[in-house]
Amino acid sequence: MLSETINTKYKFKNKLLKKLQIQHCFFLISLSIALLLVVPDLLKQGMFMDGQQYACVAKNLANDKGTFWKPFLSQTWSMNGKNEFLEHPPFFYYVESFAFKLFGEHYLTEKLFSLFTFFVHLFLIHLIWKQFANEQHKKHSWLPIFCFVLIPIASWVFQNNMIEELLSVFTLISVIFIVKSLQKNKINYLFLILAGFFIFFATLTKGFPGLFPVVVPVIYFIVYRERTFIKNVFYSLILLLIPLLIYLILILSFDDAKSSLEFYFKNRLLYRINDQPSTDYRLFTLVGLFQELIPLFLLSITIFLFYVRKNKSTQINKSNFKHLIFFLLVALAGSLPLMLTMVQNKFYFFPALPFCAIAFALFILPFLIAIKIEFLKYINQIKIFAVGLIFTTLLFCVFQINKYKRDELILKDVFSIIHKVGKDKKIEVEKDVYYQWNFHFYLLRFGDISIENTGNKNKFYLTNKNAEMKFEDYKNTNIQLYNYKLYELTN
Repeated sequence: MLSETINTKYKFKNKLLKKLQIQHCFFLISLSIALLLVVPDLLKQGMFMDGQQYACVAKNLANDKGTFWKPFLSQTWSMNGKNEFLEHPPFFYYVESFAFKLFGEHYLTEKLFSLFTFFVHLFLIHLIWKQFANEQHKKHSWLPIFCFVLIPIASWVFQNNMIEELLSVFTLISVIFIVKSLQKNKINYLFLILAGFFIFFATLTKGFPGLFPVVVPVIYFIVYRERTFIKNVFYSLILLLIPLLIYLILILSFDDAKSSLEFYFKNRLLYRINDQPSTDYRLFTLVGLFQELIPLFLLSITIFLFYVRKNKSTQINKSNFKHLIFFLLVALAGSLPLMLTMVQNKFYFFPALPFCAIAFALFILPFLIAIKIEFLKYINQIKIFAVGLIFTTLLFCVFQINKYKRDELILKDVFSIIHKVGKDKKIEVEKDVYYQWNFHFYLLRFGDISIENTGNKNKFYLTNKNAEMKFEDYKNTNIQLYNYKLYELTN
């Protein structure tokens, strides 16, 4: 019986390896590397405070705390006199709230949502590649995927539940529809209108950064010289007018939409631009983009040098070169406008990165095809490596669940405090503790515990580990905490 089982497994493995072609092997290897770079840290406990904050809002929305236009973070949150969480437009929280409705409040809920957006990105990059590649090159869609996951900030965005992950989904889909409309002999207005709707969704997710696809028709004309410049400007105006018209309808029809969007625009967006710069030099985005693309520069140089060493000759396809320029210009359109303000961060230009990856893949591909015969010498070894790598990767990812990526001691303190205090409570804290945002948001995410620094006497009072208690009518609870002391009111 045992020998029959072993023989069956061996035959299955042999059959699988025989069916694998070289491009399938590279796809499996690329997918394995993509998973290794993103998933292990994604599945661990701990998250950058912004992503944890967004998860709290989405969870509340799933539990009917707050509304679409007036999201809710905590009982003690206030910004510019508003208790609603209006730091960004609300669509990200709304979409992520469905993950909480589906999976509940498990720590993996927002992580599974990010994992979903990660796979959506890989699929959309694959679709865009097929839109532009000829029949010979379509099977190499693994290459732009591989390039994309090599960009360090791309992995970081998915691992930390950043709004840009959903913003990028909408901008990618809008570009797919724009290209579909433009590649026809006659302009397809249905695809153009659909693209306009996805641009609206992008702006309802992160505001103005979601608008950059409106210039794609103009870029398309610059590169491919199809139709006239005026016509392509007209198509860009259609793409711009669709979200503007939708916003106008919302503002005129719904008071909550008007007040929410007005507050975001005036009190958050303009306030941040004028009074809360995040960098002190204008070229931060350009420099940051170059830094993030260093792995792709190194990959390109390595493949090119290997190609030169083998003395291969190949011709660069002119249409491929045009496609490269097109994607490079789209990437710049999605990143360089960020330099108009001093509010810049590396993850802000994340939606431009899939287009950067496709551009690099188009550059690398001819050299890779030219040296493909070198890989064919080791096809059997590559097949075994590819299959072994994907199974090992999946197993490794599963074993990362419940491990800690960051803030291990803080999270252990959070769980101990929740166990003692109970859920859906308020705790008075000293001022220094209130501004420890990661701790603040972990309490909200896992225990619905709001903290405040008002001088009021709540049942529980929290201080830093080495701080002295200021009030006589509190006693130390003596629960084991690494960073804090929790006191309880005696009367």
